[in-house]
Amino acid sequence: MNRLPSLFVYGAGRTGLAVARLAERRGVRLAGVWSPRPLRPPRMDLAGGLDLEIAVAPSPKAADLWLLAVPDDAVADLARGLAEALDAEPTAPRPRAAAHCAGAHPAALLEPLRERSIPAASWHPAMTFRGAADDADALAGARIAIEGDPAAVDLARALAAALGATAVLLATGAKPWYHAALVFAANGRVVLDAVATRLLSEAGIAGDEARALLAPLVARAEANLSGAAAAEALTGPVARGDARTVRVQVEALADRPLALDLYRALGRVALELVPEHHRGDGHREVARLLGADIDPPEGTPC
Repeated sequence: MNRLPSLFVYGAGRTGLAVARLAERRGVRLAGVWSPRPLRPPRMDLAGGLDLEIAVAPSPKAADLWLLAVPDDAVADLARGLAEALDAEPTAPRPRAAAHCAGAHPAALLEPLRERSIPAASWHPAMTFRGAADDADALAGARIAIEGDPAAVDLARALAAALGATAVLLATGAKPWYHAALVFAANGRVVLDAVATRLLSEAGIAGDEARALLAPLVARAEANLSGAAAAEALTGPVARGDARTVRVQVEALADRPLALDLYRALGRVALELVPEHHRGDGHREVARLLGADIDPPEGTPC
């Protein structure tokens, strides 16, 4: 493209405002941001200075790209509402393409717009947003997963480039796997931290002290992972085949069934990472304790 795409953002949630703020900063022509309801004070502060439209029903806006940045379950209804608005007003402005930000769903979620000859794509930042002032900075360093109709993909990639982000093209039909991977990597990390801090509290280490204990350990694990494959970065009793330690921990978690289920599930996946030539009797006993029927062969899918 020989110019930046103009943009209208439907949705003033965390993602929508992060995109709008970064677009404004990077010189993308932002035609405005739509919200179906007034924003609460903290979010209104984030939207300060933006051309914000509050209206129950969305209306077509003049922009190269419509970005539907509403909650995943609301995308299809929003697309339908915009399609109906176009039908009601044939002279209304039409975009060159539309895209949505739902992580697990493909461009087909915008089928009502496709049926009206508007190419569709999905445009999902592999990033977590907190509803904070630094969300736009986080977006600028993110990868943007894109798939859909070729014309829409071209425009979606141009938007990513204009924002200083990096576009990554997804295979057709791969959105659920892609988004599940992000859930494991980000949300799963938060859940694991919550379980770890609860167990530390049972051991008499709580609050700030628990977080201080875990922080350098987690930082070291992430540093190991950043420079090596998961199998090379893996440490701990499962990796060593230390059945006695695993047995003690399984017994200790017996009255905490959710934590025990999580421990066993993670342990079974960890066993898959142990190279076959490193497995011994200890690993086979660990597999039994974790509920694995057989010694998992190397490379078995999760």
